[in-house]
Amino acid sequence: MALHAVLALWIVALFLERRRPRIDRALLIVVGAVVVYFWIRGVFAIFNGDAIDSFTRSHWARIASRWPESIILRTPAAITLLCSGLACSFLVVSDLSRNAKLRRTFQGAMIGGGVLVVVLGLVQNATRARGVYWQPPHLHMPSPFFGSFYHFTSAGAFLNLTWPPALCLSLYWASQYKRIAGAGTRGVAFGLCALLILVGHTAHVSRLPQVLAAVTLLVVLAVIRPIRFASFSPRRILAVAVAICVLVPAVGWTLKRSGRLQQIQARWKMLDLSASNRPPAPMPAKADWPRLVRDDLAIPYPHSEYRLKDRGAAYAFALRCIALRPLFGFGPGGWITAVSQHGTDPTIGTFYLYLQFTHEDYLQTAIEWGLVGAGLILAVGVLSIIPLCRVLPSKVFRSGRWSENSVACFGALAALIAVLLQALIDFPLQIPANALYATTLLALLSSYRPLESRSF
Repeated sequence: MALHAVLALWIVALFLERRRPRIDRALLIVVGAVVVYFWIRGVFAIFNGDAIDSFTRSHWARIASRWPESIILRTPAAITLLCSGLACSFLVVSDLSRNAKLRRTFQGAMIGGGVLVVVLGLVQNATRARGVYWQPPHLHMPSPFFGSFYHFTSAGAFLNLTWPPALCLSLYWASQYKRIAGAGTRGVAFGLCALLILVGHTAHVSRLPQVLAAVTLLVVLAVIRPIRFASFSPRRILAVAVAICVLVPAVGWTLKRSGRLQQIQARWKMLDLSASNRPPAPMPAKADWPRLVRDDLAIPYPHSEYRLKDRGAAYAFALRCIALRPLFGFGPGGWITAVSQHGTDPTIGTFYLYLQFTHEDYLQTAIEWGLVGAGLILAVGVLSIIPLCRVLPSKVFRSGRWSENSVACFGALAALIAVLLQALIDFPLQIPANALYATTLLALLSSYRPLESRSF
């Protein structure tokens, strides 16, 4: 509801300022169509939604009772409000970020959020916290957490949404230290933020975000090429050496203190992309599930015929569900409905994460909103990056002349690509905080205009 309130205040401001939204007309129309579609589909799901069977309802109640901190509210009403609010926030940010000061405010707030989450996560690791500090101590986390995120993979995605813009802005301001007063200070501040958030990747146990962070870092450095404007001196070399000597032992101490290093190593050893040629084991009948549920509220099944094991089985089932209702899907929050009605896999039907998430955001979007909704969302994304794609390749990449806006938008684009890649085999955008950050970054991209005169 807060995001809708922000939209209302923005509309009032437009009337008071007697101006129109500074948003491309085609983009404005498509976003409006998305909001209308969300509400029509959502209201239909609320009042005419499909029933969930008794086993799934009772099993989900047990999960929610034992691990309430790991439950995302995914009712049709909640998801409709969330997605509609995200679309509304996109309009507000896209319009307001045409103002340079407000754009910097959005960027600073997002980077600051990343820093706070990492600091909280590092302190949790150092103190061997058993859960997020503000949770009652009797609750036990079913999986490794980090910062304010109950799902470690979502924490990794959040970090990747925040450090690329910080690094790009750091490189820009470092290049302007002789031209603009205070540029050096800004460069150091953004650089420290980016470095701290990157250090956060050593303190959680999600593998793919760590790999994506390393690849994204190399791509950003290769494209911006900071070596072009770097000037070396013995003092600067000494400062960098001292920073490395302090940082590396600090990270090592944190990992040793928290025990996360062993967990990270163990998770990498678990990686297995092989598939068996043997016939799959017979699945237990759904009538037998209640007596087969283990104490951890799941029924294991090997899925050895899939290279991605449980994920592969979830993707195959998701494709079958899309084929059943291709146009309008099962409605917002309808993944659990699809599992309840059509699922025969005991792991997907009982494991607390698979009951909530397909572990593939694109498939889950198509299942819940249908291909119509997924197509509208895709249209918003394409229209948002068109201004940037028209300018970056021809006027920035080739010439090597970056403005503050272009370098910040490149950082936002790198962050979005990293999370969109993770969404291929995970559920980062199903987490409200990540979805809001990704929406804000996309809105910043949609407002790109190469207006700054300072460049390097």
